Amino acid sequence: MKRLSMIAIVLALFAALTIQASTKEMTIRGHLAQTVEAGGWLVIVDTDEKTTKYLLLNARRFQNKSWFRVGATVEVTGEPKPDAVTIYQEGIPFEARMMRAIEGKR
Repeated sequence: MKRLSMIAIVLALFAALTIQASTKEMTIRGHLAQTVEAGGWLVIVDTDEKTTKYLLLNARRFQNKSWFRVGATVEVTGEPKPDAVTIYQEGIPFEARMMRAIEGKR
């Protein structure tokens, strides 16, 4: 019985890690904004139903681009990292792999 319990716990841990590791890459389109706290950047995605804020975990990687400014419309490919710990109090943590400016209004 004790061995069976141990096997069940190991399988449960494996399943939990597999679910977390299966986070899918996604592409979002929105506009850049600064966080309330200094130094943070958001991609704000507006849809008919709601507004979603994504907190860029690696914004410094893109800040030297000429188009990287408040209000710029961007397309960002990366992964949400909902368990990331940050000093910023808004947005879903998001690690961008690629970001580019796109034409269009917000």
